[in-house]
Amino acid sequence: MRDNKSNTAPKPKTADKPKPITLNKEARKLSAPTRRLNNSYLGINDLMSKANEKKVEVQEETTDNRPTDSFSIDELRMTWRKFAFKAKEEGMGTLYTAMIGNDPEIAENYLIKHRVDNDVQMGFIKTHETTLVGYLRKELNNWSINLSIIEETVEGGGKFFSSQDKFNDMAERNPHLTTLRQKFKLDIDF
Repeated sequence: MRDNKSNTAPKPKTADKPKPITLNKEARKLSAPTRRLNNSYLGINDLMSKANEKKVEVQEETTDNRPTDSFSIDELRMTWRKFAFKAKEEGMGTLYTAMIGNDPEIAENYLIKHRVDNDVQMGFIKTHETTLVGYLRKELNNWSINLSIIEETVEGGGKFFSSQDKFNDMAERNPHLTTLRQKFKLDIDF
């Protein structure tokens, strides 16, 4: 047995008639031409000239009334790594790798120098440079900190692929390693 309610179609509701739109029969009349251009019709050259006129030179931050506490290289490294790990937690692995690859160095006037391996790392650090410098300034309580990023190309082929290559490089720097390896009959393979 079917339900009687499902057989009946819903009754259409009578819609209210839309109100007629009244048009203003009188057009706006101008008494005399104003000889002014509408700003939306300016050309590119006009806009560029206005933009150049409005340019305000960027003033460097004055640090006269801000603290400039001294800090050690260890404090800098600790703060640097904290920022790198925060970046890693936020899903910025490339920034993390670029920051952890080399330790920062302190130059004169609180200039922090950091070396990166390639253009990609340089780009990631440059993109987040403002945030990084702000974090370092706040954490180290020194508003004179500036950052210099240097791209450093690795000579001699870069990273080593085998343990033999690693040992040969270390033995070249310290020949006593070869003597110790022979004396104790050590294997190079790990």
